[in-house]
Amino acid sequence: MNIKDIPIPQQLQKFPLFHGYPVHYTVFVDANGKPNFKVMHEHRRIECFNKNLCHLCGEDLGDGPFAFIGGPMCVKAHRFVDGPMGIECAEYAAIACPFLSSPDGKYASIIPVSDGDKIVSYENVSNVRPSKMALVVGRSYKVQRNGYDVHVSGPHANNPYGGGQLVCVVGQYSRCDWNIMPSSEEK
Repeated sequence: MNIKDIPIPQQLQKFPLFHGYPVHYTVFVDANGKPNFKVMHEHRRIECFNKNLCHLCGEDLGDGPFAFIGGPMCVKAHRFVDGPMGIECAEYAAIACPFLSSPDGKYASIIPVSDGDKIVSYENVSNVRPSKMALVVGRSYKVQRNGYDVHVSGPHANNPYGGGQLVCVVGQYSRCDWNIMPSSEEK
């Protein structure tokens, strides 16, 4: 499917497009203005955790529901590195994102970095792409670092690179949809 054939949700239409893709709220944009969709803007990611914002559109999620996308290990453990999204934004990402919508999607082995940008890769996050992904919806989540609940406005709020990876721990699922992408096992 061509990206131009996929309707962009209203809340994502405020962002500029890069090759047809909205440069959403947590996309990393380098010093030259070029977006890198494989890298999250960590300060905005933390702002989203701190203010309960959708990690795609940046809008307030209120009392939910909250959508997350992840592989089998994330779904089983109820732990997601990517933050909560509104359902419409998550459904759009599941269809439009080449990494999610293609069984051949791959993680970047080398991430281009312009001068002055700091890119951190967390060692406890697998660089092996799962064979399938699910979109899950929950009514609650909490943020943890190294297995402990955290308030993102705490000591690491201004230093997101210290202290370990932030994850969302999601409560009971009201929806778990494994049909958001073709499985590489079905290829």
